[in-house]
Amino acid sequence: PAHAVDAVVLCPRGAHPSFAQGYYDRDNAFYRSWSAISKDPVRLREWLAEWVYGTADHAEYVARLGE
Repeated sequence: PAHAVDAVVLCPRGAHPSFAQGYYDRDNAFYRSWSAISKDPVRLREWLAEWVYGTADHAEYVARLGE
């Protein structure tokens, strides 16, 4: 409904690492690795540098997933 939605976009794997019902499953391995990473400040900075700041855009992020 228009009162709740401003736009709809095509964004493959846009919910990653979560799931999109009927399209792809949750990436459990990604979540399992995140648990340890998030507890270590050094590993967290390295992870952010690679997966957040180190990607030009969402397409590059998805390409790094190897999917």
